Amino acid sequence: EAQYYNYDYKPDNLVHYRSDRTYDVIVIGCGGFGSAALYWSARNPGTKVLGIEQFEIGHHRGSSQDQSRITRLAYQDPYYTKLMPYANMAWSAVEADSGVQILHKTGGLVFGDYSIPEVDQYAKAMAQQGVPFEDLNGLEAKKRFPQFNFAENDRVLYQADAGILNPKICNATHITLAKNKYKADLLPRTKVNRILPNKKNSGVSGSSSSSLFEVHTDRFGVFFCSSIILATGGWSNDLLKNFGVQVPISVTKEQVTYYDTGYISEFSPQRFPVWIGLKKTERKLRRHKLIESYGFPVFGEVATKAGLHRGGIELNHASNGRGFEVDVEAREAVEELLLHYMPRFAGVGKEGEEISRLYTKTCLYETVRDEGLVISQLPGFPQVSLALG
Repeated sequence: EAQYYNYDYKPDNLVHYRSDRTYDVIVIGCGGFGSAALYWSARNPGTKVLGIEQFEIGHHRGSSQDQSRITRLAYQDPYYTKLMPYANMAWSAVEADSGVQILHKTGGLVFGDYSIPEVDQYAKAMAQQGVPFEDLNGLEAKKRFPQFNFAENDRVLYQADAGILNPKICNATHITLAKNKYKADLLPRTKVNRILPNKKNSGVSGSSSSSLFEVHTDRFGVFFCSSIILATGGWSNDLLKNFGVQVPISVTKEQVTYYDTGYISEFSPQRFPVWIGLKKTERKLRRHKLIESYGFPVFGEVATKAGLHRGGIELNHASNGRGFEVDVEAREAVEELLLHYMPRFAGVGKEGEEISRLYTKTCLYETVRDEGLVISQLPGFPQVSLALG
């Protein structure tokens, strides 16, 4: 069951004490991207910032949920391999500002049969950007990581800087610092209905002639600002239409499963890395005949965790068709890889033992069609930025 933070702090008072209702920056959406945007905007001296979230802070309706995310330098695209060290620098700054540990390094593996070209793409991207990594064959890797049943024809890439981020802690740290240390304002459970150019001469009380936009909300009327950051995930096109823009967003319902393995000591973060595994399959998966799975050591729960990348059901909108039912087909694909490479991860260590699941939970992926990251100003509206991916 979701645990929500109590950030709904008498927002009616906000409307009264900020008599001009004007901000330099309004951040819409306070999940992973939005909470970070709120924090870094509010850190800028003299900047008045408002964050607006349509649901509760920490809600489970989007993609910024659960207790662990992989952070890594290993990507198939060298652009992201180049970008990620800067993300780690940003996390270090937040840790220094808050005293809260954000990044938990475990090291990370990418593995698959030598015939799978995607593994080579990871290696080439890291080599191109000068990222240090070890390129091991299966037998070498099995000696280093005995929890895996690697074979000689497996290729295993190890990168020491990979680790785990807890999105619940990350987002809460960003929001707490923004609100309490840097005096940003926050309105949870408040929906933005529309965004309009500021009617400078309309006589609207509280508007500023220097503000470019009116942000209309369902609960607290109109706010005014010079810049907007949209971090609204699968709901982005609902607000982008105010600017004559639509983005080809793919929203899919994904899931992860926690396994209450009886071999937990083998899978502690000190002994076991995060991983991305690729395996050819005869299964009729929704997108391809390659299982792309990922997993974690024991973290957040007394259980291991694994999921299928890009294996979920596509939805026509983040709010429509979202269910919380288990996708058995997707889970079976993950478990095919687990039983091949690391059966004890799933609780199968000897004859007669069966896969031991703690629970499976769903989440949303929101990506553009090419699965790239979007951090961009809108065409014709350089004061409005979109963060999505």
